[in-house]
Amino acid sequence: MAETASVAVAVATLWTAPDRIRDIDGPMLSVPGSCRAWVSAIPDGTDAGLGDRVESQLLLGDRVVIQDVRDRWARVLVPGQPAQCRDPVGYPGWMPVEQLTAGEHRRDGDGEFVTSALTTALYAAPSGAVAVPDVVLGTRLNALGDPADGWLPVSVVGRPEALWVPAGDVRPADGESGVAPDSASLLATAMRLVGTPYVWGGLTPFGIDCSGLTHLAHRLAGVEVPRNASDQQTVAQPVPLGEEIPGDLYFFAREGGRAHHVGFAAGDGWMVDACSTARRVEHHPLSAQRRETLVGCGRLLPARRV
Repeated sequence: MAETASVAVAVATLWTAPDRIRDIDGPMLSVPGSCRAWVSAIPDGTDAGLGDRVESQLLLGDRVVIQDVRDRWARVLVPGQPAQCRDPVGYPGWMPVEQLTAGEHRRDGDGEFVTSALTTALYAAPSGAVAVPDVVLGTRLNALGDPADGWLPVSVVGRPEALWVPAGDVRPADGESGVAPDSASLLATAMRLVGTPYVWGGLTPFGIDCSGLTHLAHRLAGVEVPRNASDQQTVAQPVPLGEEIPGDLYFFAREGGRAHHVGFAAGDGWMVDACSTARRVEHHPLSAQRRETLVGCGRLLPARRV
């Protein structure tokens, strides 16, 4: 039976292989690590060669299935990021063993919450020292009691003590199997991320890619959808072009190929997407080039509750 573990840092990067790491990637390899510092170190206007180095990213508490461990690196599968084009269990990749902890995120106690602020932190005590910095949008937390004086006590996998999060930075987690998220709320999440740097494989407000944007918006709504644009199109309910509503997805592909880009329809011929050429998330009208490669529109239905 494969061993399972959970992510013990605010943001972990899933790498293609341990030998693809460079000095610039140092901030993403330690504990607690710093996605903020890593993205800031990427030279402006480039992808820093991430296309053959980074697979995806994971958030605090995300579950992984460990397939192999070599020299303090673990090869894992991520069930919360479906990827039929890669592995039926979930997205594959490598990450440092020290960024993992035994156990899984709990769903008991006083209910699940999800971070609704773009970034926040977990504290050792209300107004105390920071215990986990740079916790990002969409992170699941298990409440250990009711909010008090503006703070919510939460449990974090791998830590025996309660930690505290500003109550205004979280909300009760949504999502039940079979319930589709509201399209307007999905688009609203994407709009909040306008201006976020484009980062290949990114899944956070520090840096994100096109399918990461759509995946994260659905995650915040409490449902699990595929990680890749091509898989997202495969499972999406088709919507005839011209009948899309804001919050539906546009899919783009080169002739004869699978979808390589995805973005949210925003109404009146506009869209919101994480654009690799603009190097950021943009709200803009569909360009002539985009229209030439627009191959379909769809609406993602939840695979299961996050």
